[in-house]
Amino acid sequence: MFRRHNCIISQINTVLTPNNLPVTNFPIAVVDVAVKQVCFSGEDGYLASWLCGTENLSGKLGSLHVSVTPAWRSVTVVVNGREYEATDDTLIPLLEADVGASFAVILGSGSNRHIYNEATGNVGLYGHCSSHNTYCCSWCDGCGLDAGDFDSGGGSAWFAMGLGRSNPKTAAGVIHFRRDAGPLTANSSLLRTLVPSTTAVERDAGGDLRSIRTASHLFAIHSVAEGLLITTTNLSERRLEARCLLTNPDGDTNRLEISGGRLDGQQHTFAFAWNPDNTTWTFQNGASDDPNRAVESIRTVTNSTGNIVEERRIFDANNTLLRRTTTEYQLYDDTRLPLRQTTHAAAEGDDVWSDITESMEYYDDPDEAGSYRRLARRQHSDGSWEWLAYDPLGRTALHASPWLDGAAPPSYASDPFSFPSARVITNSYISLDPTLDDLTIRPTTPRTTAEYIITANGTPRLMSRQWHLFTTTNWYGEIVISEISERAATATALFGDPNNQRTVTISYPEAVGDWRSGRTLSILRPDGTLTTTWHEAGEAEADGIDFEPGGTASHRRAITVSGTAHHPYGLPQRTLIHTEVSDMRWDRLLLSETHVVASPAHPTATDEHALIDWTLHTYDNNGRRLTSHYADGTVESNLWDCCHLTATIGRDGTERRFGYDSMGRRFRDEESSIASLPGSNGHRPASDTAYDPLGRVTKTTLRVRRPDGTAAPGYTPLVTRTIYQNLTEGDIVTIDEKGRETVSSSDSWGDSRWGDGIPYSLSRSYADGSPAHEESFWSSNIATDTPWDQGEISHWQSWDESVSADGVLV
Repeated sequence: MFRRHNCIISQINTVLTPNNLPVTNFPIAVVDVAVKQVCFSGEDGYLASWLCGTENLSGKLGSLHVSVTPAWRSVTVVVNGREYEATDDTLIPLLEADVGASFAVILGSGSNRHIYNEATGNVGLYGHCSSHNTYCCSWCDGCGLDAGDFDSGGGSAWFAMGLGRSNPKTAAGVIHFRRDAGPLTANSSLLRTLVPSTTAVERDAGGDLRSIRTASHLFAIHSVAEGLLITTTNLSERRLEARCLLTNPDGDTNRLEISGGRLDGQQHTFAFAWNPDNTTWTFQNGASDDPNRAVESIRTVTNSTGNIVEERRIFDANNTLLRRTTTEYQLYDDTRLPLRQTTHAAAEGDDVWSDITESMEYYDDPDEAGSYRRLARRQHSDGSWEWLAYDPLGRTALHASPWLDGAAPPSYASDPFSFPSARVITNSYISLDPTLDDLTIRPTTPRTTAEYIITANGTPRLMSRQWHLFTTTNWYGEIVISEISERAATATALFGDPNNQRTVTISYPEAVGDWRSGRTLSILRPDGTLTTTWHEAGEAEADGIDFEPGGTASHRRAITVSGTAHHPYGLPQRTLIHTEVSDMRWDRLLLSETHVVASPAHPTATDEHALIDWTLHTYDNNGRRLTSHYADGTVESNLWDCCHLTATIGRDGTERRFGYDSMGRRFRDEESSIASLPGSNGHRPASDTAYDPLGRVTKTTLRVRRPDGTAAPGYTPLVTRTIYQNLTEGDIVTIDEKGRETVSSSDSWGDSRWGDGIPYSLSRSYADGSPAHEESFWSSNIATDTPWDQGEISHWQSWDESVSADGVLV
């Protein structure tokens, strides 16, 4: 973190300090700038799903978080040659290519433009990312929510509202707050933002948030009689899409209620209450009259060692305790890292023999570059474990874990190759051939990865070795990335051995804002098969038909052919050519076609080849698929409300309808297109699912329903029930529709046991590596309070697994 509290910049291009501030040379600007490399993990993990993506606010190496005072002041941040305009709480994504590159803040413009030396630095690999729970991730369809959607949670009271997405891989930002303690006053000073440099943020003279404008929406913050109102307006359609109201009931700032949602969809109700006497948060998910509501009580204290201990209790609407967990944290500088997390099997004061605990250890020497505050060891509740080491840049150099049932090494152990029954993976980032390998390309990818199995007698056996090399190459006039991936043929084989399996992948380099970034061009595999893809930007109809290269680049086309090194474009009447047309902004697949090679023409000349299949997709304004039209004339259709898939029609005409509860969980699945059942008067079968407030499935029911939703007579419902016998979910009883019971259990030693109802048998495995065995019981019912001590054993079977002298699993 780089920071200076008062940088005084005058119009005569002089950097001054508070002590020699002149009386003249006004006006002046007092600016406080801080730049910190962050990765949303640990206590900031609640933001992860809103900011996820490789080209997103949270890049592959996290982001640079820029703080500016006053908040409305604009500065320029230069990262690896790229310039971004930034105000307070701007996020700048980081790529692998930025490793070791410099960043700097520029204040002023024109002749007053100069670098703010106190906010310069270099991008590292680890920054503030906590390896125990890192959320910096690649883009996924589930990451990021629609504009105006919001969520809240307990522990530390938090709230997050998504600002939508500016494209499929970039969130437009988030409005949020997080408080470890009360009070929570419902005014704009409570809110913070995390936005890219392209999002416009308006603040008042005091720095409080007034509005945010993205490419598609306007978010306005209003002070109203009830408290604070956030409205979301769709700019293109000029309509209100969502409302969110924050209020202090009865004016009590130790209580905060949050309600609202998208106007065409599901509404949310959350409530926080802070008790300053015992430093306890209470969080309620759901309205006070909702039978599915969950109430969470969180108490935070400091123990005798100075660590923070947080206890969470979750209750249902009947005030029944569903789960109790205790987490102990240790502070490393400004980062809170969990040391121990226990899921309790009972209420406080009850028998704790089956509590489930997971523990962590960290590297605590600030002088250990790359390792400080990183996870060193983790002991899982099931007896498994992890042991990690890092290089000076924070990259994982070694990862050890149990092989089969290998016991955890003692805490003082330092050599993973001495751990019996262990699996050890080593990573080296040193190039084997500097003439072929450019270490500035994909620097976080290991150049050599080796896997070892440590046998029970402590003998290491090399199981595999793989090398990676990266370089630039010319691809039809463009500079692209070539990756050589080679797997050793034998334990003694060296890189370049002709018997090794080699794969060569050509791809575009990573670049922020380039739609081609990282896309694969060709893959040459060890068996000689060659897959080649051509990417083009162009224009097409809204449905993807009639693609033409060039123009406004509203669409992109990818044409892929799989041939061989000797026949790269395939063979006539044998090789298939696959074409996909997607819209450029949202990257939605619109049209896919399959041709068979039918002429000597280039694969991209698809009109010269035989079209044998096609599929056409349509979407709604929220990017959800509506229809899929197939070449054989069949169609698939989806029907949506604001937030859920409510009905489908399959290619065979099968219709299904779905229902959801107040928490958005699917509880009804009805087949609505089949003929009426005999004597059911048109009634059809439906499957119902029931949940508890923790989201666990407690019952599924298959029944025949009338059109009004009531059960039809003459058909016996088939019910499957699941009973969770203690708070750890360690004892679970499942009763199927025929009354047969299946039970399972786990305990604090990591042992697990499970059994089926008829015949009454159970199996057991041990976390300490003892042989597993199966037991059969004469008892008529083992699903009772003490299911493991009933009846007598009629037979016993055991087995063991090991590694032979040559390293082969037997």
